[in-house]
Amino acid sequence: MRRGCFPMVACLLVVLQGCAGSFHLSKSETQSMRAIQVAHYETPGLMKKTMKTEAIAIASMGFGAIGSMVGANASMGIAGKEGRQLTEAYGLPDFGDMVFKGFVEKLRENVPKSPELQVLDNPIDDEYRAPDSAHLITVQVVMVAIDDWNGLSARTIGKVISPRGSVIWEKIYNYKTTDFSGQYSLKELEADNGSLLKQEIARAAEKTVSVLFVNLTGLPSVDPPQQTRPDVNASSLQL
Repeated sequence: MRRGCFPMVACLLVVLQGCAGSFHLSKSETQSMRAIQVAHYETPGLMKKTMKTEAIAIASMGFGAIGSMVGANASMGIAGKEGRQLTEAYGLPDFGDMVFKGFVEKLRENVPKSPELQVLDNPIDDEYRAPDSAHLITVQVVMVAIDDWNGLSARTIGKVISPRGSVIWEKIYNYKTTDFSGQYSLKELEADNGSLLKQEIARAAEKTVSVLFVNLTGLPSVDPPQQTRPDVNASSLQL
């Protein structure tokens, strides 16, 4: 191989691995931008995963690819239905909405005022295209779930898309209760009309905002305090 080929190969590897991570929304970067839009996608419904939903998914694996797909869809359907019932019964907040509003607030407080952030209040979809001269910052929650193994878990993707349509920054953040305060069962999360679950949703949103903001801007941020596992009153559990 010629010596000149190695830099090209190395550069290709960097591109494939995602050189977008080196982008920071700094003052120097924003000065060259004509417009910045900030948008979010609709939040998927809460999934409540139980032994039943997992058993359906596992049992279907013995019936080949088609059987596995059918079983997975059935499992997700039940988990989604139970999640919707839980959301309605306890009036759970919209996780994606909390993340988006917190993220926008952080940007407005810390990013240079020019160009002004154009915040799109209504969710976008994959067909949306920003105006030709605008950079687009998107926040997309792709999963929110609760179970007996992780407590609350959520996956969020942040992106910056250039006027040419290239993704110049991307960050995926996975939040899990067990990474911060031990393990909560579904019974504990649902006790007292979902009191603990609402606390977890708020903390997950705050942590997600912090991670996306720091990664995008390179600025320091004060993380939400790590809570120790509270004593759950056994009498409050729904037996």
